[in-house]
Amino acid sequence: MPFPVPSSGFSDDPADHDQPTSGDASATPPRRVPPGRVQKGPFVDQCVPGKYAWCRCSKSSQYPYCDGTHRGSEITPLKVVFEKPVTVVWCACGESCNKPYCDGSHGRL
Repeated sequence: MPFPVPSSGFSDDPADHDQPTSGDASATPPRRVPPGRVQKGPFVDQCVPGKYAWCRCSKSSQYPYCDGTHRGSEITPLKVVFEKPVTVVWCACGESCNKPYCDGSHGRL
């Protein structure tokens, strides 16, 4: 549910996050369900153009995507924008030196 933030801008409100839709279902591969927790390995997803918020607090129920759980803390999500469809290898262990992307750091855990 809370994958990219609407194109109007970034929002920390989970209600503002929508899963992208397309008029042509064959044009966009199906989205994978995020693990919702830190894991020893990356989360690979087919991302459509738009804005994404990667969770830095590791408490999101949609981890590695932000769901606003960090509210009330000084932690903020890392925000990225994709201009075209792309396969993204998101860090899901939280240890990458190339956040929000996986760099293989999970192999040392």
